[in-house]
Amino acid sequence: MYLGKDLDELYELCVPADEQGLYSKGGLIARGESIVRARAAAIRAAVCPERAAKLDTLDLGVLVAGTLAADPMLGRLPVLPLTAVVLKIGLDSFCDDEYGLA
Repeated sequence: MYLGKDLDELYELCVPADEQGLYSKGGLIARGESIVRARAAAIRAAVCPERAAKLDTLDLGVLVAGTLAADPMLGRLPVLPLTAVVLKIGLDSFCDDEYGLA
């Protein structure tokens, strides 16, 4: 379901439901990207050392989702769309910050 969406759609889904009505479509995308950017360092710290293991998509998804679910700062943010962003970008690109999420 999530992996069939493009990055902009995933960024929109990263915004908590109670905030969705506060933004235009462009605003939702920007807010979602800022949410991903705020979590990027913690996700990288957990998953980038696993790059050499050449994890398949399922294993990588579990690792990312577990990292996010264990983050006490995550609060009401949706784990699955955040996980899908990392999977969609790809581990190498995400870890090398090719999308400027640092």
